[in-house]
Amino acid sequence: MMRLIRLLIAAVAAVYLIVFAVQNRDVVDVVVWPHTSFAALSLPVWGVLLSGIVIGIVLAAIAVWLGGWRWRSRAAAAHRTLRSQERRQEAAERREEYAAAQRAAERRKAAELEKKRTPALAAPSAQAPATGSLVLPSQNQA
Repeated sequence: MMRLIRLLIAAVAAVYLIVFAVQNRDVVDVVVWPHTSFAALSLPVWGVLLSGIVIGIVLAAIAVWLGGWRWRSRAAAAHRTLRSQERRQEAAERREEYAAAQRAAERRKAAELEKKRTPALAAPSAQAPATGSLVLPSQNQA
């Protein structure tokens, strides 16, 4: 929708510029003020007016660009600071992951050593009931 609106505005502006150029074909002499005898240009009125508009737009764009230097430099500094903080955070996370992996490896080694140190469990005695059987008090007295 915005593209269509821009296209319509551009078309209307183009029609106005063409009509203006056709109606103002008279030639005028253009003299730069401090050098009145140096050079005089003979240009059509529409050329003088449109070149003045274009020069004004270019000068305004340069002024705006130069005026935004402070904000662009601040944004660049903030971006550099953010990137360095992100790198520090990533490095801290990698260190934490490495430390967690080291602790887990140490716990596994300790568990393996503990497993090797503990003797195997003895076989169940003959008096002990078999695993999964239910011992009732009346069976123990017999």
